[in-house]
Amino acid sequence: MKKSLTFFITPVEFEINLKKIINDFKPHVYLQKYTPKLIVEQRGTESILLLGNLMPDRIILTNKNIIDFKDIGDLLLKADSGWVMIDVPLLDKNSLSLITIATKSINFDFFNKTTSYFRKLLNYPVWVWNIKDYNKKQKYNNFGYTNGVKDMEKTGIELRQRMVENIRFSTVDSRI
Repeated sequence: MKKSLTFFITPVEFEINLKKIINDFKPHVYLQKYTPKLIVEQRGTESILLLGNLMPDRIILTNKNIIDFKDIGDLLLKADSGWVMIDVPLLDKNSLSLITIATKSINFDFFNKTTSYFRKLLNYPVWVWNIKDYNKKQKYNNFGYTNGVKDMEKTGIELRQRMVENIRFSTVDSRI
């Protein structure tokens, strides 16, 4: 079974809560960069998002220390049911990316503990539309956002999904 949580969060809010998770649960932390395909295990609680030039795209937390793995699929397979995959929020000068925390498991304890740090920050719904047809804006009750994101959006930052150019999100229904 799969389980996920999808939301917008500022990089600062994300890092604060990720550090709390790492300090409280002491999981094994693996950083994934999409290009080039790279996975690095990170130990300790130093700033995960500021590791020199290695800005990860995704963070994988596991209950087990997996030493010998050949790729991300192998890592997750060897971690059994004790893994959580977390997208890192990407902020550029104009936009903030939607993130997902996901797991595939028969036991969701690790996922529920991890996501509880983020769930308490979330507001709902998020409004979604295709830029080609603004009048068809839809309310998504399963996507959340933090107060920091709402403040950031007021400064002109667009809420977007990675690699999807025609879809936009908002914390408010501006048609009202």
